[in-house]
Amino acid sequence: MRILVLEANESLGGRLQSVKIDDNFYDVGGQWILPQHKALMQIVDKLGLRTVLPGNTNGKALNRVIQVGRKGRVRTISTTLDDPDPVVLPKRIGKHTGIRAWLAHLELTYIVWKLDRLAYYIQDLTDPYHSESLSKELAHEMDSISVDAYLKQHTRFKSVQDVIEIHLRLLTGADLNRITVLWLLSYAKWQGAKSFYDFLHNVPPKNPGEMENLPPICIKNGAQQICQQLAEQCIGSENVCLNQPVSNVTYLSDGTNGRNVYVTTKNGYTYRCFRAIMALPPNILREVEFTPSLDSAKKYILASMMMGNTIKFILNYSQSFWSEDDFSGDFLSFTSPVTWLTDATYVNGTPTLIGFLAGHQAVEASKLCLEDLKSAILDKLSTIFGSKALEPTTFEVFYF
Repeated sequence: MRILVLEANESLGGRLQSVKIDDNFYDVGGQWILPQHKALMQIVDKLGLRTVLPGNTNGKALNRVIQVGRKGRVRTISTTLDDPDPVVLPKRIGKHTGIRAWLAHLELTYIVWKLDRLAYYIQDLTDPYHSESLSKELAHEMDSISVDAYLKQHTRFKSVQDVIEIHLRLLTGADLNRITVLWLLSYAKWQGAKSFYDFLHNVPPKNPGEMENLPPICIKNGAQQICQQLAEQCIGSENVCLNQPVSNVTYLSDGTNGRNVYVTTKNGYTYRCFRAIMALPPNILREVEFTPSLDSAKKYILASMMMGNTIKFILNYSQSFWSEDDFSGDFLSFTSPVTWLTDATYVNGTPTLIGFLAGHQAVEASKLCLEDLKSAILDKLSTIFGSKALEPTTFEVFYF
C-alpha cells in the first residue's frame, strides 16, 4: 500500500525543526529523548541516527537555582545532575525555614500523593468518563475544577502552589487556570507516567533490571532527521509533497475500489485515497472543511481545545562561565521573563544555554519586540550568573 504525505510547510518535521547556528545544529521544538521513550529510541536505532548527551553529565555536584514566589526569592540547591529530584521537592521552599519549611515540604508531598490517588482511577484514556475504575460523578467533579482552583483548595502554602505551577506550566505550556484536574491527570497518563509523581519528576517507568535515572539524550545534528530519514528510508521521498496545506476532506460512498476519500489542498490539488490520517493541531484542524461534516461532539472538542504558549530561546557563549563557577546552568523561576533555563552544550561543542518561557510568561513576552525581549532575558540571567551572561555570541528566539 502506498503512503502519501501532504506537508503544509516547505520541509518535513512540524515541531521537529532543526536550525544551524554557529556550525552547530539546534532543535527549535522537540529536543530531548527520555528513557521512557522506548518506541522512539527503537526508531532512532533503526534509522541509524547518532545520539549525544547535552550538558554536564559527569555526576559532579553543581548548583541549581530555583526562584519561587511572586517576590522572586532565590534559592540555590547543590545537586548532582543525575539526581531525579533536584528541584521539584527542595527541602527549603520559598521563604520558609525551620518548622515552616518542613511543613511546606510535607504539604507538597501530600498534594502530590493526593493527585496520585486520583490518577490511579484513570485507566481508560480513550474515554475517562466511561472508565470502569472511575465513576461518572468523580470524573465530572475532576473535569469541573481547574488545577489552579484545586491547588488553592487543598494547600495553604503559596510557595507549594508556585513550585507545582512552575513545573506544570513547563510540561503543558498552559497556566493552571486553563486546564482541569481530569485533563492534567489524563495527560500525565498519556505521557507514559505510572503516577502523577513520576510525571512531575519526569521519572521513567521502572521495570526489573532496568537502569534508573538515565540522562536525556539528543539526536546529533538535530531531531528533524527523524522525519527526514523516515521519509527517505521508509516512505520514499517521492511520496512526500511539500507546501501542500489541506483545505478539504470529502468522503463519498461511490464504492469504487474502496478509495472513497478525497483530500484537496489549498493549491488546488486533489488526492484520492483509502484513508486520511490528519496529524494537525486542533487550531489548524478547525480550518479544514469536512464533507460530510464532523459530528457535533468532535466539533465541540476541536472548538474547546486550547493550545499552550511557549517561547524557546538559544544562547551561545564563548565560554561556559556557569560551569566554571560550579553552576549547572539550570534555572527555574516563577517570575518573568524566564521560566526554565538549562545547559545544552554538547561534548566539545559551543557553550550553550537553552531556555523557555511558558504560559502567561510566554504570552506577555510575545508582546515585546525582539530587542526588548533579549534585554529582559539577559538582565535576568545576569542577576544569577553575573555580567558574563550579558555577552552571548548568538541569541535566537522561537515562538510556539
